[in-house]
Amino acid sequence: MNMKKENTSPLNTSFINQRIKELDLKQVWLASKIGVDKITINRWTSGKVKRIASHNAKLLAQYLQCTVNDIILKNDIIAAGTNVEKESAIENILSDDLIAILSPFEKWDLAESIIKASIHPNIEPLKIAQLYNHLWCVNLNKNNFDQAIYFAYKALSISKRYVNKRMFVLSLFNIATAHVLNGNYNSSMSVYDYCVHNIEHLASQKEQAAIYNNLATLHQYYCNFNTSIDSFSKSVSLLAKEANYFKLCLTFIGIGDLYIEIGNIEEALSALSKAYDYAVKSNYRTGTIRSTFYKVDAFIVSRQLDEAVNMMKYDLNTLVENNIKDLHCYEILARYHRHLGNFNKALEIIQSGLNTCCSHPLEEARMLQEEARLALVMMNSKDESAFRKKANRLFKSGRLYDRIWNTTIAEYGHMYSINDKSWLLK
Repeated sequence: MNMKKENTSPLNTSFINQRIKELDLKQVWLASKIGVDKITINRWTSGKVKRIASHNAKLLAQYLQCTVNDIILKNDIIAAGTNVEKESAIENILSDDLIAILSPFEKWDLAESIIKASIHPNIEPLKIAQLYNHLWCVNLNKNNFDQAIYFAYKALSISKRYVNKRMFVLSLFNIATAHVLNGNYNSSMSVYDYCVHNIEHLASQKEQAAIYNNLATLHQYYCNFNTSIDSFSKSVSLLAKEANYFKLCLTFIGIGDLYIEIGNIEEALSALSKAYDYAVKSNYRTGTIRSTFYKVDAFIVSRQLDEAVNMMKYDLNTLVENNIKDLHCYEILARYHRHLGNFNKALEIIQSGLNTCCSHPLEEARMLQEEARLALVMMNSKDESAFRKKANRLFKSGRLYDRIWNTTIAEYGHMYSINDKSWLLK
């Protein structure tokens, strides 16, 4: 049955409400001029009535001082919810932070569909900018870096137009982060520094923590380990105040990785134990798996193989079945099997990781260094040199010159050791 009446058109409720407000009109006055009841005007403006008769549309447009096309929707689509309900949905997405709710479960497709469904041309521009930044986050986690950058630039454009400093800083930060994951490290450092110097414009401690967190990671890439630790500490302090367990889990995984890389195993194990606990508190299953892998790595690097074997309860299928895109987990698993003498298994894991994960250049280079270690223990010096040089080219392309390794590859965790920088693989 066709519910549409002939000679009627779908109402653009948001525009009508906007014009009534701009012209400071009273619904009673408007009703008397058009020749309808006040209740009818109320139904038009609330969205309870979604269509308007042609003769009423002409009169309404006349008193709203606009054209008929302005007050009707171009696409004849009937929405299930009223405009008031749509606005309420957007408020819920932003205030309750849909991303924060769905992130521990990694429901990125669901988040994207909900956000996109809520966007329509009549939303306040700054709210659209916020939703664009949400879409940046979704696409970043789906490894759709080009799309992430696109939405961040859309948000940046709106922030410039409406001179909103908070949105401007957030959008710049988001653009820089996407560029980091694409391997454009150098330009992102200056943007992160700008964000830190303007951090007072950010509304929440979570937003401020994100800047310190990413800045810490970037400093680690450049081997500025002390500066990295300092930035991580600031992030932890801010997130602890909000009891943001999910973000705390991610931060402590990052801290644990840094301490393993510089050979401070005691601090690494402490950080990764906290990461695991926070993953449990936030129902972040992937976090429990990742923190366990990193903790195993700490035992491997410190030559506590019995501890590593006792803790390692995951295998390659775990990473694949749980859709874990952290290439470092594949690297750790390969290193684990290398130390156990399972060389073919280690090689299989390396290849699987490189084929499965859409990684940024640093992660790929670190995996290539692990492949060089595997070649070395298999007495293949030619392949060791080839993989190491391939990793060096990736480091060079990202201007991570301190990570270039020109001599026989050293063991992970001892290349930048706080105690011994010359320790070589045996």
